[in-house]
Amino acid sequence: MQGTSAPGGRVSDIQVRDVDCPGGLVYAPPGGPCLEFSVDMYRYYGGSLDTDAAEALAYELRRRADAGDLYRRVVSVSRRTMIRGLGVPGDGVPYAVDGGRGRGGPPGG
Repeated sequence: MQGTSAPGGRVSDIQVRDVDCPGGLVYAPPGGPCLEFSVDMYRYYGGSLDTDAAEALAYELRRRADAGDLYRRVVSVSRRTMIRGLGVPGDGVPYAVDGGRGRGGPPGG
């Protein structure tokens, strides 16, 4: 995904990697396939990107993912994605241990 600007700095392209899911997620079982998103932040020449600004940006990224913005963006870029949900609670198709269907049904359902 393409990076974005922040006051006093720039966020690099977003790196995505496959990881095992932790417990307690709404959209995946523990140990199931999950995605980890990471970014690098760079200070513009002469700009300030202090710890408070970096923490504020990290908070805003988490807040928007947890509001469902990240999942909706992924789906808008690729409607055929196999990703079922992002964020806590975020947005997507809730995982059901008993095989029940969440909003929108399971993949292929």
